[in-house]
Formats: sequence, structure tokens, C-alpha cells
Amino acid sequence: MKTKSMRFLSTLLSVMMVSGLTACGGNSGRSTSTSNQANTTPTESPASTPTGNVTNEIVSTSTFENGVLITDRLKIEITDYKVIEAENEYVPPLLAIWFSVTNFTDSALKPGNAWNSRITGYPDESLENRLSLTSVPDDPLNDYLDIVIARGDTVQCCIAYMIKEDTTLVTLVGSESVGGPVINTMTLDLSGR
Repeated sequence: MKTKSMRFLSTLLSVMMVSGLTACGGNSGRSTSTSNQANTTPTESPASTPTGNVTNEIVSTSTFENGVLITDRLKIEITDYKVIEAENEYVPPLLAIWFSVTNFTDSALKPGNAWNSRITGYPDESLENRLSLTSVPDDPLNDYLDIVIARGDTVQCCIAYMIKEDTTLVTLVGSESVGGPVINTMTLDLSGR
């Protein structure tokens, strides 16, 4: 008798769970609010209106042009760069980059983290091997990489990449975040530096 009662109870619970899931997911996400439809429906022509499910795709307004990366959270502006030759032949030369970071949010932001999460350096245009970051020797702006920038404030800093002796181009890739969508690239010509 206990076995039949347990089976009945188990079946009843299964039916209730399936009914509950069907009630919760019954509309398959096909309806969206009026405000979402206004933001995702193209306005060019009625022929370009998508059919089927409408997705809420995020359109980036971020830019990376002329050495200035701007997102909704921050601005990074490259102010100068040069090659620093090492005094020791066993130490590679450095590409020193001076930049400023402006915080647009109330969140804690450090210049070093801002650079590391948004800009990646590559030794050429192939974008195959990342360059290793280091600090610029004897530059007092190294000390500002870890300070917290308040909303609306701008901090000047410097950072460096280790490069090979024969490196003539470095490509900087600006991204929304670490591993996020690429905004744009910038090529630094090191031949005259």
C-alpha cells in the first residue's frame, strides 16, 4: 500500500511541476514591452523590420580614435609614447606610454586596471602574441597606477610594454572589457622613436 501511495504522490508532484513550468514559460519570450520594441525596431524602412523573436542587442557607443578610448564608464587618452633602450644588453627595450584616465562613474576605478581591462598591446598587426606589461623605469607617474579615481577626476599615469629590438610597429587594441568586443585598433610607429 505504501508503494502505491508513494507512486501516486510522486506522479502528482511531477504533474504539478510540469504545469507550473508550462505556466511560467508559456509565452516563450516572444512578447516584449513597448519600450524595448521601440529601442530594438529599426527605423530605416518597414521592409527591414525583423520577423520572429526580437533580441535586445546592445549597441556600443564606445570609440577608440586618435589615441582616445571613450566608453560610458571611462576615458583613456594616450598623451605620449617612446622607446626606452635598456642599459643592459640582456634586457629588452621598453615602449613607454603616458596616458590619462577619467572616471565617469561612482564605481572605484584605478588607472592600471582601466588600461589592462581596455587596451592590449601586440608587437605587430597580426595580433598573435600579446606584449608583456611592466612599469616605466624611474618615472614618478608609475605610483599613480593603483590610486582610486573619483567620479569626474582625471589621473596621469604611465605604463610600458617589453618589446624586441627589431619591433617597428605596435598595435593597441581597444576593447569594451577584458576579452570583450573590440572597439578599434591603433598602430604606433616606433621607427622614429
